[in-house]
Order: sequence, then C-alpha cells, then structure tokens
Amino acid sequence: MSDGRTPRSASEWLIALRDAPDDQGLRQDHRRWLAADEGHRNDWGETLRTWQLMAMTLPAHIEDWGASAEARDTRPEKTPPPVGRAAAQRRRPEELRPPRRRLRRPALILGGLAASLLSVVLLLPDALVTLRADQRSGTGEVRSIELEDGSRLQLAPESAVALTFDLSERRVELLRGEAFFEVAPETDRPFRVEAAGTETVVLGTRFTVGLSERSAMIGVEEGAVQVTTPADREGTAAGYSLSPGDVLEVAANGDRTTRQVAPSLVAAWRDGLLAAQHRPLGELVAVLDRYFDGIIIVADPQLAQAPMTGLYKLSDPEAALRAMADAQGARVRKASPWVLVLSRH
Repeated sequence: MSDGRTPRSASEWLIALRDAPDDQGLRQDHRRWLAADEGHRNDWGETLRTWQLMAMTLPAHIEDWGASAEARDTRPEKTPPPVGRAAAQRRRPEELRPPRRRLRRPALILGGLAASLLSVVLLLPDALVTLRADQRSGTGEVRSIELEDGSRLQLAPESAVALTFDLSERRVELLRGEAFFEVAPETDRPFRVEAAGTETVVLGTRFTVGLSERSAMIGVEEGAVQVTTPADREGTAAGYSLSPGDVLEVAANGDRTTRQVAPSLVAAWRDGLLAAQHRPLGELVAVLDRYFDGIIIVADPQLAQAPMTGLYKLSDPEAALRAMADAQGARVRKASPWVLVLSRH
C-alpha cells in the first residue's frame, strides 16, 4: 500500500493490487494471505462481487485473482495419482467424475458477461453526461468558473453543465448536480438555465439550480427569477416568480412545492454546509454521496423517506451521516473504507 502498511482486509488488498498491478512480491503476499484462511478467500470473493456490482474498474491481472485459483497456487503439490486401468478401478466413483470447476466454467463466463453488462448500464448515463458537458466537477470538488459574459458559475461536487452563448442568448443546461449563478445584467440577452425541462430566466441576480432523481430545485439568494415548468408550457399551470429566500421544487411527476428559507442558506454548500428543512433523508444522503469518496447505501426504503431538518458539515460526510442516523435512531455500518450502509438495525 502507499503508506507501506501490509493490507489486512480484502478491500485493502484490492486497492493495493489496483495501485501496483505488476508488483510480483505483492501478488505473492496476496496469494499467501488467501491460502492462510478460508475466511480470507470468502471475503475476497465477496469484495470482488461488490466491486463489480458497483461498476468499479477491476484491477489488472484480475483473471489470476479468483480465491480458489489463488489458494491452489499456494498449496503444496500433491503426490501424482496412480495411472492405468488398475488405478482407475481402485478409485472411488466420485473420483472418476469430471472436475466440478470445468462444469462451472460456462456459468463463470455468463456471470462475467452479466457483470460487464451491468457495468455498462450503470456507467452509460455518466458517460452521456460527460460527452455533453462543457464544465463539470469531481467528487468533493467545488469549481468556480467565469463565463464569457462576465457572469460567474459555481459547480457543487459531481455536477455538470452544457453552455450555449451567442449573440441572441445565454443558456446553461444543468445536466447533473447543482450550480450557483451570479448573473451579469444584460437587458437584451436574458440568462436562461434549464434543468429537466424546467427553465429559469433572469436578467441579473444570484440563484441556485439543482437536480436530483426526484426533482429540480430553484432557490433565490438575491434579485428575482421567473420559472417555467413543463406544465406551464402545456397551459395547465402558471409560471412562478421567485424572490430572495424562495425555493421551488418541481417533481418528476409535475408536482410543485414552494418554501421559504433564509436567503443566506440558499446554496449553503458554498460555505461547506448542508441545510435541510423537512427534506427526505434519502435526498440528503444523495448530496453527501457527492462528497464521499465511495458509495453510501440506505438499506431501508422507509428510512430514506424520513423527513430531516438540520445543518450538517460537508467537510466530513461520514460524521454528517452518523448525525443524521442518530436523529432517526438508525446506525451507520462501515462495510469497507469506501462503502457506508445506513439502516435501522
């Protein structure tokens, strides 16, 4: 490992071997670790399956790392069995059957293909966003960008936007995550932000737009914005004019809700804070996940719907998650250095 410490768990071995795929000494040590204990082999197999299901890139030489294969490589060689017809007659019936691992090979191949297809399905949306994005941010990264018209854009972690600036319009499409805008006034060229079909139009103001699996969100810190939803364009509802402290959420099914917050708490993530006012726990976990170098799983669907109110520090997502769990009488289990599981029990 990078710190010189010998790996002790399956997840630590996976990270170490990924970082140094051609280190023969490390690979030999890994074989000895597998051979030393059946529990090590079981944990290693489960870790590989979890890694694949998360669509993470498997390290090089993974074909050499099956738990059973590694164990066989490190065991002493057995005395060669007798050969000939007499030897065959002395063997028990089960010894005459083909080795089981040969019968499993098609299943292993199909399992590998299924994992590969799952990886493609899981990664495809991110790949499409990456192709379309003009600007994006990584895990835990807040990016400040100056646009060509003098406006400023701040991207929350794991966010992406596509930009269209020409003589007739200034348009930003939020593809993922959340963005805060400080718009330079131009009376003849409004500034438009689109998120999942909801369009926000301004002349000059400070506001935020966010996307989640459940909804699009618009909040105003200063000035005023005009919001048009898909229902407005179909003529079934009127648009919204939002003022400082107004927050509008447009759900995927068209439902719309508004609430008032302190203007200073609009886009509080810019100050390293997650401000929640009666928001579902699962939605807050999705935000924390953008700051955590791994994955956070909510094991209980009902727990994910539990309403939360509070202020949490984003600089330590694990501590924030534990604070949320305490408020709900739940607990956080660290399945590995990069997997946190939130559950009732």
